[in-house]
Amino acid sequence: MTPRIMFVDDEQSVLRSLQRNLAIDFDVTVAHSAAEAQTLLGGPGKFDVIVTDVMMPGFNGLDFIEVTAPRFPETNFIVLTGTSDGATCERAESMPAVFRVLNKPCSRDQIVAAINDSVAQLARL
Repeated sequence: MTPRIMFVDDEQSVLRSLQRNLAIDFDVTVAHSAAEAQTLLGGPGKFDVIVTDVMMPGFNGLDFIEVTAPRFPETNFIVLTGTSDGATCERAESMPAVFRVLNKPCSRDQIVAAINDSVAQLARL
């Protein structure tokens, strides 16, 4: 079964690129904000992995994870961050639902490897 992945990022060009480059490997859904992601999560089916940016207007990615992870314990989160702020990275890495933190820019191979590792971990649970 193809892993179902959601990407959450306020930069449309990033989402278009991710969707175009990863749709061959995964069932990809994109959300332009944490609020849109919350709406999509209310729909049918579950997501195996949610990949979220940290810095988004209104509701940042780490706050989104804190609110969302308890409702979806069988979903792993991968954080994409363009910030070098140590406190932000430490906060992300300390969150139990966060499988991995990747620094932007990252390659397609890095994202695919992180998603595949995350899906493999979920399969072992």
